[in-house]
Amino acid sequence: MSNSFGILKTLVHIIVAAFLVSASYGAPETTIDALVAEALARNPELNFYIAEIAAARGERRTAAQWSYPELSTNIGGIHYNDLNGNSLGTGPAWSLSATQRFEYPGR
Repeated sequence: MSNSFGILKTLVHIIVAAFLVSASYGAPETTIDALVAEALARNPELNFYIAEIAAARGERRTAAQWSYPELSTNIGGIHYNDLNGNSLGTGPAWSLSATQRFEYPGR
């Protein structure tokens, strides 16, 4: 019984060694730098932080730009009174305004 166990153990070692040799024989040599580069490229947490940094750079660029000028209009009616409160009549009223926001001392 002990002899058959030794033969089986030797046979398993030969099969594993043959598998490892055949796997390494067909595979190209891989350098440490290539393995590190692949590990970094496939790291989801690192890729998340790289995307966050890229988004922050885009926000910074956007924040440095001036906002667009704004144009607004108002149309309506107005009721005119004199200083004593007597009605002088009604009429149309309108306004047009343009604004530009300037950040001080900057963003």
